[in-house]
Amino acid sequence: MAFFYIRYTKPVYRSNTIIQIIQDDQTSRVLGTASIGIDKNILSKEVELLKSDVLFTQAIQSLNMETSIFAEGEVLTKDLYRTAPFEILIYSLFDSTLIGKRIDLKISKKNSIELKIDEKTIGKGKLNKHIKNHKFDIYIRTLNGNNASELIKESDIYFTINNAKVLTRKLKDNLKISILDEDAKTIEVSYEYFNPRLCYDIVNGVINEYLSWERDSKQNSANKTIEFIDTQLDSLAIILKMSKDSLNDYQKRVKILNPETYGDQLSSNINDLTSKVLAIDEELFTARVIHQKIKNNPNRLQIYRLIPEMIGKKSFEGTILNQIEDLNSLLERKDDLLREVTNENVQVILINERLKNRIFHKKKYGCR
Repeated sequence: MAFFYIRYTKPVYRSNTIIQIIQDDQTSRVLGTASIGIDKNILSKEVELLKSDVLFTQAIQSLNMETSIFAEGEVLTKDLYRTAPFEILIYSLFDSTLIGKRIDLKISKKNSIELKIDEKTIGKGKLNKHIKNHKFDIYIRTLNGNNASELIKESDIYFTINNAKVLTRKLKDNLKISILDEDAKTIEVSYEYFNPRLCYDIVNGVINEYLSWERDSKQNSANKTIEFIDTQLDSLAIILKMSKDSLNDYQKRVKILNPETYGDQLSSNINDLTSKVLAIDEELFTARVIHQKIKNNPNRLQIYRLIPEMIGKKSFEGTILNQIEDLNSLLERKDDLLREVTNENVQVILINERLKNRIFHKKKYGCR
């Protein structure tokens, strides 16, 4: 009886993994609410998440289990998940009544594949080619051509087209989530089934979906934190600008000097004042030179030479420069008349009088 029990009982395989939950709330740390954000029930929440139908459904979908292949023996039926030398791909399914039914695979002497339901042929074709009719479009792709043909010839091979919801409910019963150590915050994820590869893939799929959810959740939390901080920074920047403007207005109103800029401002004012004093001294020196060169009876050449010395000096650009130019014009007219008449000429006498008046006016008002 022990021999028959071991011989004809399906072996059950178990795959498991242990994860540790580390609570590191960067959002609360940044916002300064870390002490408030401690969650004592985090393990219970994570266990419920790992048990959730949504997470398990996504894990099963990632395995691409559109079909399941079986090898039927005299007593036991073996699930050939990931161990069959071929795979069955459903490109199109036009008859939904085929879902969940047993479809037998038979191979003829000409290596032609027949698909049968209850000994009734529903399709024929070749390996590695599309089998198409009004019910479906199926492609049987061999992973090892010789082994695929031999397996179909020597064994009763059949497959089923899976309903995703029914398959998920069927497989989920074997998933176990349990807390190992509350202090260490460790959780064990395990799965038991008759196919070892399926056990491993389901546990791996659940863990991958859980980690993806954790990553997306933390990323969303981080994005919201960044958005909140950006909003606060914009608001604080506006408040800071308004405060600075108010402070500057108050300082101007009560004439409070800014100690940080007062030294620079004072130095700049001293430099400007020094430059103005130097410019005034230079103009005074030029005025003395003009005063010394203007005589009671200057000639035109002496007056003409005074003009370049006054150019560029703001105090001389107005009235004084115009008077010197006027004096130069009178001397030029006098020189022109003396070429034709003598000094006793009435016009020359008048020009001399006007020259005396101009020179006296300049000495009295322009060059003191």
